Amino acid sequence: MSFTESLAVNPWLIWGLGLTFGFPLVMVLLSEILHRLDVRGRPLSEPVRHLRNITLPLLSLFIFLEKMVGLPPADTAVKTTETLMFISVLFALLSLANVMLFAEASATSWRARVPKLFLDLSRAFFVFVGLGMVLAFVWEADLKAFFAALGIGSLVIGLALKDTLGNLFSGIALLFEKPFVNGDIIRVGEREGTVKEMTWRSTWIHVGRTNSLLVIPNIDLTQEPLINLSRLGHHLVRIPISFSYSDPPNKVKQAMLETAAIVPGVLPEPAPWVITTGYADFAINYQIIFAVQDYLAKGDAENEFLSRVWYAAQRHGLTIPFPIQTVYHHKADALGQLNAVHEKLATVATLQAMPETELQELSKASVLKRFARNELVLRKGDSSVPLYLIIEGEALLSTPDKRGVEREVARLAHGEYIGIMQVTMGRPSTINVRALTDLLLVAIPGDAANRMLDRSPRLARDLGKVTEARRQAVLHAKEGHTTMIE
Repeated sequence: MSFTESLAVNPWLIWGLGLTFGFPLVMVLLSEILHRLDVRGRPLSEPVRHLRNITLPLLSLFIFLEKMVGLPPADTAVKTTETLMFISVLFALLSLANVMLFAEASATSWRARVPKLFLDLSRAFFVFVGLGMVLAFVWEADLKAFFAALGIGSLVIGLALKDTLGNLFSGIALLFEKPFVNGDIIRVGEREGTVKEMTWRSTWIHVGRTNSLLVIPNIDLTQEPLINLSRLGHHLVRIPISFSYSDPPNKVKQAMLETAAIVPGVLPEPAPWVITTGYADFAINYQIIFAVQDYLAKGDAENEFLSRVWYAAQRHGLTIPFPIQTVYHHKADALGQLNAVHEKLATVATLQAMPETELQELSKASVLKRFARNELVLRKGDSSVPLYLIIEGEALLSTPDKRGVEREVARLAHGEYIGIMQVTMGRPSTINVRALTDLLLVAIPGDAANRMLDRSPRLARDLGKVTEARRQAVLHAKEGHTTMIE
């Protein structure tokens, strides 16, 4: 009998040859493809690995049992193997569809914005349909009876899992309404954080202040007020603050507006505003309101503003009262201020040769002013400013170059002056002066500063040299030859 006649008489021989040579060949081919996908880090490797490790062996076992061993299709072993094979094929197809449609989708495409909960529900639906087809075609099950039993069972399960199903359907409702997406900052009642993921039962949000993960049941998101803080355009910061009854309200408001305007992150539009909220036992209450673009910047802006309020109050002569009875001694305060200014001026080397009477006169006309780190002491274009003398801290002089990039001009420390040209020549400032650290300055009014320079020609010459050196440094910086300010 020839080989061809043998194949015709024994068809199992064809299947045997196919398994003997075809199965190893396909396994080697899939292994090579899988290796290349793993090297490139492609998501397609997962369905290929499933196909190689599970689906293909189950297919081979099914062929072996039915075609080679000759077991009838109704045999339990054949049906079980066929069921497992179909389930494996179903999961492989779902995994392949997920990779092809969603895993490699670009961030701007609609596929990348499909919620994970929707994908989970879709996957569960197809698995349910696939299992029904397996039961119908492989096990020849009566689906009518199956669905009837399923309906009764669903009623029982629904009563037992009322809360779980409530969370599930709440999640589905949120899925269609889309009040938020992953990455949005939401507030649910008193709870607040960044949405990380929505699952069947709950939504996970990251609480930045405590660096913790908060799990909120989906039903709470539909029953409690939900605010999406990422979709408001801008965010208002409201800060209550109190000042003494001896401080005129309009002066307080102007000082607070100036302070808020230069806080990093505060928007110029809408402009900050201050309102008087009431008269308390010990102080007048105010509220400063300003806007920030990013909700995450609210905390930093509030902290920076409150830090600078103390310095602004010191500079403007405002009082932040204690909640206790305060007894004011104006003469003693004025004498203490005079002595403090005199003591600070006496530490400056350029003023140590000045006669005591002139130093006393200069002390009476001057005041101490404090600036917080990163505050602007002098802004480009300012002209009506006093002559500042640095007592403590360090300041940075900078100017924009031709491209608008801020460039460092110089750094000033104890005993150096700020605002020389504005006081002596009346010219607008060509530089910005910012506090690198907390600054304590003596502010000398223009007329007192000019009298001081008239009486001390040597000091006037020294300041003239300083002015020329800074002018040259400014010209050099405008060409972009100095350090860029980050």
